[in-house]
Amino acid sequence: MPNTEKDADKNRAPNRSGSRVEARGRARLLVDPDFRRRGVARALMQTARSAAVADQRVPVLEVVDSPPAAIAVYRDSGWVQIGRLSVPLQDGGVLHGLVFTSDE
Repeated sequence: MPNTEKDADKNRAPNRSGSRVEARGRARLLVDPDFRRRGVARALMQTARSAAVADQRVPVLEVVDSPPAAIAVYRDSGWVQIGRLSVPLQDGGVLHGLVFTSDE
């Protein structure tokens, strides 16, 4: 149980209206490079989106901000960018990413 309202907010994700909803369940979806451009990523995202909606959750997708072709797949699949994120790395670098959601 969160200690403060601020801690509780860390477990919430913005939806398209700007409201924050509880973020439950996470999955890392990866496609082997040998199987790219075959519709595998779209099928994985659709399955994850459908599972989230069936469980009355808002689908949220967090991705690194490259490569551009991958970002295009997310957008073409009906995901809408709702934010950006930056994750500090132990080596002093920063991983930049994008946050998407889907109403479909």
